[in-house]
Amino acid sequence: MQILHLIRKESQTSFRSLIAMAAFSGITNALLLAIINSIIGEQNADDIGFKHFALFLSVVLSFYYSKKDILRRSTIIVEKVVSKLRLRLADKIRKSELAVIEGMGSANIYARITQDANYISQTAAYLINACQAAIMISACILYLAYLALPAFVIVLIAVALGFVYYMSKQKRIRSDIRLMFAKETKFFESLHEILAGIKELKLHHRKNESLFDEFSTLARETEAIKIRTGFHYVHNMTFSQLFFYLLIGSIIFILPKFGGLPDGSSARIVTALLFIVGPMESLVGSVQLFTKANAAAQNIEKLEGELEKGSGIAYPTDPLNVKPPEFNDKITFRQLLFEYEAEASHAAFCTGPVDLQVNKGEILFIIGGNGSGKSTLLKLIAGLYIPLGGIIDIDGRQIGTFDYPSYRELFSSIFTDFHLFTFLYGVQVQRPELVARLLQLLDLDHKTSFADGRFSNLNLSTGQRKRLAIIAALIEDKPILIFDEVAADQDPEFKKFFYEHLLPELKDQGKTVIAVSHDDNFFHAADRIVKMDFGRMVDYPSASNP
Repeated sequence: MQILHLIRKESQTSFRSLIAMAAFSGITNALLLAIINSIIGEQNADDIGFKHFALFLSVVLSFYYSKKDILRRSTIIVEKVVSKLRLRLADKIRKSELAVIEGMGSANIYARITQDANYISQTAAYLINACQAAIMISACILYLAYLALPAFVIVLIAVALGFVYYMSKQKRIRSDIRLMFAKETKFFESLHEILAGIKELKLHHRKNESLFDEFSTLARETEAIKIRTGFHYVHNMTFSQLFFYLLIGSIIFILPKFGGLPDGSSARIVTALLFIVGPMESLVGSVQLFTKANAAAQNIEKLEGELEKGSGIAYPTDPLNVKPPEFNDKITFRQLLFEYEAEASHAAFCTGPVDLQVNKGEILFIIGGNGSGKSTLLKLIAGLYIPLGGIIDIDGRQIGTFDYPSYRELFSSIFTDFHLFTFLYGVQVQRPELVARLLQLLDLDHKTSFADGRFSNLNLSTGQRKRLAIIAALIEDKPILIFDEVAADQDPEFKKFFYEHLLPELKDQGKTVIAVSHDDNFFHAADRIVKMDFGRMVDYPSASNP
């Protein structure tokens, strides 16, 4: 099973002692059966004394403490494995290339790290119970051989036939569970759409109803698959119970007619079979959970494989001390080319080949229509996308694949889908008074404050959040700033301040600013302007861009 392989591979604990303890627990359970049967076999109640009670109690306590120990240890092992998996996946996510993460989709990644990891986490107790139950059933069947060989043969054949029948149903169940996982991932994507777009849905009832119809359809389809797999589980559970009761009936009513049982052995055999019923139900009942955990383990290993293939470049061995390369004159981009993966209904969008030069201390505007490739070009410039072709060099020194981690340290960025972190991770603020000045300068001091590495309030309007993102970017004090339409959603006063006061001040500080802008009234603030159109850079003649 994939889940067992995963736990064995990820755990650094030896399973020998755990398996030995599980075997001991199962054997003590079977021994308990033998003690009960021996007591039942006593003809005189007076012959049942303290030694019988002491033996019974010692076996019960041995069973109790051994099972408690293996459940405790297995829980520790599985939870350590799940924690290790989550940390490693998160580590690979942060080290993977942006295009790979965007292609996977956040709902798929969330489902693997949360839902699938939880399925694995839930297997600990069931896994050990199943192991202990299997050992106990095996011991009880061997005990039947001691009581009556014909009963042993019948039970062994019956269990084998039941196992074959049960496994014949598993292929369909595994297929349904894989389908269930796929539907649940789409279900989470649809739920994310409702949460992320709640404002828009409130303003558009048809959109609201249409999205909810899709959400409801996914919910019903997931429900149908879960009910179907649940029916398989119910069928298997009730079938196993019926199977054993019929087996008991055949031994009580049929086998004695053929003289197949020693005198007085029927009661002991029935007791042994009744002892098997509970563990068998536990074993059968855990199979569905194992199947889900198995599919979850396959999903996680698949995700990890995709992340490994998409790692792209080597992550720095000493990330806390990565230094940006020297940037004294210019960065030259020659024949940069990037292409998104094609979708079923759309051809791949290609950006480039692009030839561009960015000079130190200049203000460069990138303009163009929606979908023209402006944001893609920004990501190529910042090294967030690895180009399929082309060369980047700084002051004549070419940037190789292994140079990207240090190259990216040149940039602070605010993209249209920017994220405001609750804490300024990795940034040491030496001058809190500078942050206070920036808050006042960008008219945010009445909305939030800065202390202990975090802003007191992030519940702001879209425009205010962008201004706060500008402050966070300025605090990083990187040589190159990338602004993707940061002046959008701002009032005219702030736009004027941004273009005519903030950008010139940044230039005076020696900063290089690369900004996507649609504000043609302020194009004069740029030293140069380049225009993107259908993924290509086209001529844009202007007074400021000869």
